[in-house]
Formats: sequence, C-alpha cells, structure tokens
Amino acid sequence: MGVSGVGDGRIQDAHKRVMQAEKDANQQIVQTQKRVEDATKEAASRLDMIRDQYVRQADTLRDNHELSAARTKEQGYQNLQELRQTIKTEINTATRQGDKDLRTITDYYGSESQRQLHEGEKNLKAARENQIKAQEYQFHQADEQSQMTKKSQEHQIEDTRQLHESRMNELYSTSQKDYEKTKSAHITAKEKAKGVFDKNLVESLNAHQLTLDRVNRDATGKLKQLTDSYSRSLAAYEDRQTDPFYQMVRLNGEVREATDGFIFVARVPKHEQSQITVNVVGERLLVGGARQAKEKLEESPGHQIETLSFQSFHETYPLSGPIDEKNISKEFDGDHLIVTLPKAKFPKEPTYKKPSADHTRAPRPDFPKGVEAVLAPRGKTEPNDAGDGTLA
Repeated sequence: MGVSGVGDGRIQDAHKRVMQAEKDANQQIVQTQKRVEDATKEAASRLDMIRDQYVRQADTLRDNHELSAARTKEQGYQNLQELRQTIKTEINTATRQGDKDLRTITDYYGSESQRQLHEGEKNLKAARENQIKAQEYQFHQADEQSQMTKKSQEHQIEDTRQLHESRMNELYSTSQKDYEKTKSAHITAKEKAKGVFDKNLVESLNAHQLTLDRVNRDATGKLKQLTDSYSRSLAAYEDRQTDPFYQMVRLNGEVREATDGFIFVARVPKHEQSQITVNVVGERLLVGGARQAKEKLEESPGHQIETLSFQSFHETYPLSGPIDEKNISKEFDGDHLIVTLPKAKFPKEPTYKKPSADHTRAPRPDFPKGVEAVLAPRGKTEPNDAGDGTLA
C-alpha cells in the first residue's frame, strides 16, 4: 500500500504538470487567435470604408453625368421648339404674303399667276428642306456633345475605380503579411506547447507503468492465495442436496387483516427491492422477483473462471376476501416491503383460475469477501447483484 501511495502521488504530480502545460498552451493559442481576429476585423473595416468612399464618388459622378445629359437634352428640345415655331411663323408669313401677292398678280397678271404660284411652292419647299437640315444638324451636335460628356465621365469613373482598387490591393497585401506573421507565431507556440505536453505525458506514463507493475505483482501474490481458498470453498458443495443454488427461496412474509383491507409485510434487502413485483390474482396475493449474480476470476494469465447465475421466484399468499385492485399500494420502509390491499366495497363473484407453479431458488454461496476486494482495483471482477440470498 505504501508503494501504491507513492506511485499515485507521482502520477498526480505528473498529471498536474501536464494539465498546467496544456492550460498555458491553450492561453497562448487563445491570445494568438484574438490578435488574428483583431487584425482581420481592422482590415475588413478599412476595406469597407474605402469601398463606401468609392461608391459615394461613383454615385456623385453618375448623378452629375445624368444631370448634364438631362440639361443638354432639355436645351436641345427647347431649341427645336423655338426652331419649329420660327419655321411655322415664317411659313405662315410666307403663306399670307404669297396669298397676298397671288391675289395682286391675279388681279393684274392673270397669265403670271400660275408661274408665281409654282415658284412660291418651290421656295416654300426649299425653305422647309433648309429648316429640316438645320434641325438635323442641331440634333447631331447635341448628340455628339452628350457622347463626349458621357465618355469623359466614364474615363473619370474608371480612373477613380483603378485608384481605389490599387489602394485596396495594397491594404490587402499588408493585412495578409500581418496575418501570415501571426499565423507563423501561433504555429510555433503550438508546436512548442505540444513538445512540452508530449514530454510530460511520456514521463507520466512511465511513472504510471512502474506503479502498475508493482501493484500488479503484489495483487498477483494475494490473488493466488485467495484463489486457493476460493477453490477449497467450492469443493464443499459436492452434491445437489447440499448446493444452495437448488434450495427454496422463502420470503417469510406475513399477511395481516384489518377492518378495511390487508397489509403484507416481508423483509427485502435494499439492493433487491427494484426487482420485486406484486400482483393480485382473484383472492390471492402473488409476490415475485428475480436476481442474478456474475463472478469472474483470473487464476493465472490466460486462465479465467466466470459464472453467471439467474434466479426468479414467486410466493403466493391467500386472502380471505376480494381486493380493490385499483388502489393497491407498494412501498419500502428501510429493508421491509409493505403492501396495502384495500378490500373491495362490492365483492365480485369468485372466478376459477388455474394456479401457476411457484418458482423458487436457493441463496448464493457465501464466498470469501477478500476476492472482490483484491480484484476490484484491477478491473477483473464485476459488482455482485445477488446480495445475501434472500429476496431479489
């Protein structure tokens, strides 16, 4: 036990060193990740600010271009309307003057009227063609001016966009370099922490293995002694008549009758109370349960002995009257089972049911307790659910 305590103390010290190294490494990793996140957020903020400035300038240039185009278009429409009004006025004036001259010529020169009318129409057609050409020329000039203004605005926008892209690329390159430096420092710190952790882990495992070897040697000697004693105890059960496995299991319960019902009391160990069942069949109380036990022993390396036992049991108690089955209650008071069976207010007619056979079992053998105490630290045995052999 002294060697085991020293070995456990060394294991705990080594485990503490490993946990402290791992904690320091995690803190360095968290700090590095925080610096990386701060650098990334700052770069993103700068990019968003530059992008917003670029968008505002582009919107301003686009609005100025649209306003200039609208003004040019409006001025062209105004000039066109004035030109149309002038042409219309001149046409009306020419028409009135022609009509006047025609009437005068008709009065004095009957033969010249047709010629003057033809010349007037010719002049009018020529004037109209001139006005149309002048209108088309003004439209062409306005369109060329609009195209030139549009191209100039596009060149300005493209120059601004290229300038902003160049600045963004420079900022991104700077941020990427900072990120790579931070990442390299993070990887170096992580590898250093991992090396310290691996070293401490190897030291802890070596110390743990030495302790386990010592405990294993001590336990093997004690286990050999207990195995011999256990084998001698098993040899005591030579026939079926003396083997407790084949003996009856008795609850030794008691049914007490009261004015308004019955009370059943029996002793049941706490570790077997979860397997107890209570049923009423006609005017009989049926109490049953189940239990199992598993034993596993390693006598020598590669040589194991394992036993799995399972038992179920039922015991029937007669009742002197019908029971209100809906209000039956079951409870445990310490290691005692208490079943309350209220009497039925309106007795039912007795019905015949075929009785079922009782299943009984004997208590398990009382093996040496030292076997479980030695095997438990090495993980060679499992908890015994059989208890002291009374009620499962």
